[in-house]
Amino acid sequence: MLKRFFRWFKKGNSPTAPAPEMLEGMLTMLANTSQDEISCDQVLQALAEYAERSRRGEDVAHLFPLVYKHLELCADCHEEYETLLQALDLEGQIFDWGENP
Repeated sequence: MLKRFFRWFKKGNSPTAPAPEMLEGMLTMLANTSQDEISCDQVLQALAEYAERSRRGEDVAHLFPLVYKHLELCADCHEEYETLLQALDLEGQIFDWGENP
């Protein structure tokens, strides 16, 4: 959310009149923050293992609680996660096709 705000600000938009939905999103994000958070870089380092375990049906919310919470709050990292899941699905389809022509 903060990344979106900064992108919006850099486009020359007035910092005194942000969109109400942006303010609401920022306030919600701030209300959901805690001292036990990790950065986007830390999430991206763990994302491959997180996605693979998620695909295997493991309880990633329990195994990776900080990554799980971060993905709930960060749209950019969540988008990366969804893209990785799609890539894993495609990889599985290609592997299955190679095994059973």
